[in-house]
Amino acid sequence: MRTPSLPTKLALSILICACAFGVFEASLRIINPETEFENRFFLVNRNYDYPEVFLRDSELFWRMRGPQRIESKFFEKGVYQINSLGMRGNELVNNSDTRRIAVLGNSCAFGWQVPQESSFVEIVVSNLNNHSKQERFVALNAGIPGYSSYQGKIFFQNVIAPLKPEYVLILFGWNDHWASAENIIDSKRETAGPLILYLQNILGRLKVYQFLRKNILSVIEPPLAEMVVKDGYQNRVPLGEFGNNLLAICRSATTAGVKPILLTSPIPSLATYYPQNRVSRMHEIHAQYNLEIRRIAFENDFELVDLANEFDKFDDLFDNAEKDPIHFNSKGHSVAAQAILKTLRDNFN
Repeated sequence: MRTPSLPTKLALSILICACAFGVFEASLRIINPETEFENRFFLVNRNYDYPEVFLRDSELFWRMRGPQRIESKFFEKGVYQINSLGMRGNELVNNSDTRRIAVLGNSCAFGWQVPQESSFVEIVVSNLNNHSKQERFVALNAGIPGYSSYQGKIFFQNVIAPLKPEYVLILFGWNDHWASAENIIDSKRETAGPLILYLQNILGRLKVYQFLRKNILSVIEPPLAEMVVKDGYQNRVPLGEFGNNLLAICRSATTAGVKPILLTSPIPSLATYYPQNRVSRMHEIHAQYNLEIRRIAFENDFELVDLANEFDKFDDLFDNAEKDPIHFNSKGHSVAAQAILKTLRDNFN
């Protein structure tokens, strides 16, 4: 009996490994074990653990994967339409007769856990269309879960500005003052090379990769308690850089012929949503970032819609302030839309 040649042995070995890998992958898809490993650094946006939703990116750290209509554990509930530009909503149609209104921001701008038509930018556009007999408005929802103003600045320049919207609504704050990973601010954070990111994006959809990744990280990453900085923490975007980022976005918008409108970031009122005499460092920090938004608008004569003050007039815009003080409900989006519409109409007139 002839001994197989070396090329034949290699081919057989590769075939056996491929079959074994296929069986392992198929088995994991049938069993469907828990493969998410909660990223202990980006505590709000555990994007790296949801490759069906996000792609890794060398400039933006992450972006949304599209086009797709997706239901994911990441969102907790609901089905979301993501277009080919990595934004919430349907595909854009090139039509010179339409007027585009963009929103640039975080998950609050995205419309976290509210239907697409209930997000404030969609309400704004729908209202304008209902009251206009000749003109047609369309929404560009560039609210990306977890994004800071640093990421928003890049996303606006790379994606939104070329789409030539007439207005851009700018809503940041929460992720900017969130704790940074290993005390490295967003502007100093480095990513892996393009080839590594490409391979991670390809492999990230495989259950084998997800399974091995979770188990390896479970061993090599220290417990969350050991990662807490006892003497305070570094914000992802320090207050000064936050203001500079907003200013850069507004100036880039103006240069591109887009009118910027800054929005303050709503937070549940301590007096309304929490027990009496409650003290909150989170509220103090959030107030500082809102003051920076107001300062940038005032000193540079940019339009401002003060959603934070507007929300303080209501007591039912957050469903569970203790559990989630960040994302407002559908009624909150409606209140935000009405405040924005007033400013837009003043500009149109």
